[in-house]
Amino acid sequence: REKIAPRAAEIDKSAEFPWDVVELYRENDLFGIMYDEEYGGIGESSLMTLVTIEELSKVCATSGLIIAVQELGSLGIKLAGNEEQKQRFLPKLASGEWLAAYALTEPGSGSDSAAMRTTARRDGDEFVLNGGKRFITGAGIAHVYVVFAKTDPEQGHGGLSAYVVQADAPGFEVGRIGPKMGSKGPATGGLVFNDAPTPAPHPPP
Repeated sequence: REKIAPRAAEIDKSAEFPWDVVELYRENDLFGIMYDEEYGGIGESSLMTLVTIEELSKVCATSGLIIAVQELGSLGIKLAGNEEQKQRFLPKLASGEWLAAYALTEPGSGSDSAAMRTTARRDGDEFVLNGGKRFITGAGIAHVYVVFAKTDPEQGHGGLSAYVVQADAPGFEVGRIGPKMGSKGPATGGLVFNDAPTPAPHPPP
């Protein structure tokens, strides 16, 4: 009520991402709610994460979405990342130093993930991604993107994998940031992968 609500109208009017809100979350350990203590979080429950999003969203949809996208963007790492990946990424996400994004949707495949065209191929100790995503919340804002791509187009859903791509990876670019009718604060736009590398997990799958 004191910090978020007074910012809500201006955030939507300006359509600018509210880094001051992110800093407020950092100072008050709100990002840490979603992460175990061993990775620098405060180890709260999924229910508490949902309550946090709900309470923030009562006064500002953008501010609630920042927490929701941080959870969604890091969920793949928490559920399926190896320990090396967890130690590398989760502490910075738990502190809010880094923001995460979830990159699934493409122009020709929204909820139909098996129809996506972004590909990943093994190249030595890396996977190389090619393709594009659309309508990704956090585009150009996030430091880490969990990106879904096809490793085996013949297997449909079974040929999909998720990859962690950092914002400074060569061959990775942020595309057009699209205007919206509401909830304008979160940047929503396209991602482009042109031989963008990401380290293969060790041991490899």
